[in-house]
Amino acid sequence: MVWNEPGKGPRDPWNKNRRDAGKNPAWSAVLKNLNQYLGKLGGGHGGPFVIVLILVLVWFALGSYTVIAANQSGVVLRLGRYERTLTPGFHLKLPQPIESVRKVATTDVRSLSDQARMLTSDENIILVNFNVQYQVSDPRRFLFSTRDAQETLREAAEAAVRAVVGAHSMDDILTGMSDNRPLTSAKTAHITNSASVVSAQAEEGTLQQQTRDILQHTLDSYHIGLQINDVSFQKVAPPQEVRDAFDDVNAAREDKQGS
Repeated sequence: MVWNEPGKGPRDPWNKNRRDAGKNPAWSAVLKNLNQYLGKLGGGHGGPFVIVLILVLVWFALGSYTVIAANQSGVVLRLGRYERTLTPGFHLKLPQPIESVRKVATTDVRSLSDQARMLTSDENIILVNFNVQYQVSDPRRFLFSTRDAQETLREAAEAAVRAVVGAHSMDDILTGMSDNRPLTSAKTAHITNSASVVSAQAEEGTLQQQTRDILQHTLDSYHIGLQINDVSFQKVAPPQEVRDAFDDVNAAREDKQGS
């Protein structure tokens, strides 16, 4: 078979003309011009400068803004130093590494639980399980006032619980835990000397209220940026190794009162 038959024009066995017919000449021209332009950028005298300029513009465009969620605050650092605090919303900033943003959840309620052995005023050992509910009130102080804010909170909470428990007898603590009744000011008078932080608000109230007041006062003195919402005791009981002896003492005391 011949390729060029009379009256039908040239024929292409690989259908090249048919494939080229489906292309858009406008797009081909655009791609050709783009290739020529990029070639000039890389090969001309000002090519490297233009490429660097484009990269800088892209860097600014992608890194010059931040979005702070509704439950967050943004702490802006400029070259590693505190610059400002951002509220929720869209904000402009300088790109990294000039400015960076550390986001802190300020409306979320956080929780800390721990267990510790305490000595009561009548020299009984008890095991206390406590829980602290708190929020971040100052994101700047929360980030930079201490190396580990949660560990600082844990130690301060244990000290506050120890101060309150050490100011009361075993009976007062167990009774106060069972019916959650307020403790009189006479029983809490020397907590101030023990913790050196309790104001008139803590002179009367439940064990949990006293502990919360002491803990908040301590954290305020540390400028740690935390707000205590609640302190609760899940369990207050003698340790397992002395529980039998404690039960025997209680049984003997009940028998004496009944006789």
